[in-house]
Amino acid sequence: MGIALLEDLQPAKYSPVCKVRALAETLEESDRKILMNAVNDTENWGAIALRNALQKRGVTMSDKPIQRHRDGRCDC
Repeated sequence: MGIALLEDLQPAKYSPVCKVRALAETLEESDRKILMNAVNDTENWGAIALRNALQKRGVTMSDKPIQRHRDGRCDC
């Protein structure tokens, strides 16, 4: 007889760390305010446009975390 290794198999609870918040926490206060104002300004900043502007300044971030944060689908 074998040992039942999978009897308590459950999906892992997925709670991704918000990359927007993680980035903001690494910035100085003035840059943090600028970033969060841009993230929250959906009228003037599309997620892809914001990603591109950040990348031009050496900040690597996909547009997906920005959109996830805007949609409230992160752990914030």
